[in-house]
Amino acid sequence: MKADVNVDVDYLTKVLKLSEKEKTEFFVELYRLIKSKGMVNQFLEVAQRTLSAEAFNGIKEWIEQNKTN
Repeated sequence: MKADVNVDVDYLTKVLKLSEKEKTEFFVELYRLIKSKGMVNQFLEVAQRTLSAEAFNGIKEWIEQNKTN
């Protein structure tokens, strides 16, 4: 993944149509990019403001499980 990427709704819609393996690879790379930029807290703040509680909790749980990666 490029170091500077614009992930908008259309892009995510395309990603969500990928196979489970491809989606997982994409989201792992996206998380690594967010983490490398030191933006995990900002990402979580935006996610909390814009997503449903269920979706936000799923993201928080996934990040907790993958913190060491």
